Amino acid sequence: MTIKYTAMNLGALEATDIKISIPTWPNDLFENVDGDVTTTRSRLLPGEIFSHTFTVKPKKPFNLLAVDSRAQIEYRYGNDDPPMEKVGKTSGFKNIEVLTLKKYRKLTVSQLDESKYFIAG
Repeated sequence: MTIKYTAMNLGALEATDIKISIPTWPNDLFENVDGDVTTTRSRLLPGEIFSHTFTVKPKKPFNLLAVDSRAQIEYRYGNDDPPMEKVGKTSGFKNIEVLTLKKYRKLTVSQLDESKYFIAG
């Protein structure tokens, strides 16, 4: 399963000290295959987009229940202004069934066979 973060600077000033992470990431449920869950960037210019991906593999089948995501931003209107903080929330997906490759193949083997016969026929 590949997960992608995308951050965009919508402001008129450069963003600095950017950190994107999932503090409650369930390490006991996933094996990290490629990349890191947490990423940082020293700066992001106005209008610039930054993306980060990482790949994980489930250790066992389970249902993934998501919570609302949260973005915490500290910003300034000008270089001499005091920092301000804003917290935004979005509602996440509610329930996703995560399967190991072995379990997925077992559940979809009949569908794969039907496709094979349909294409070959």
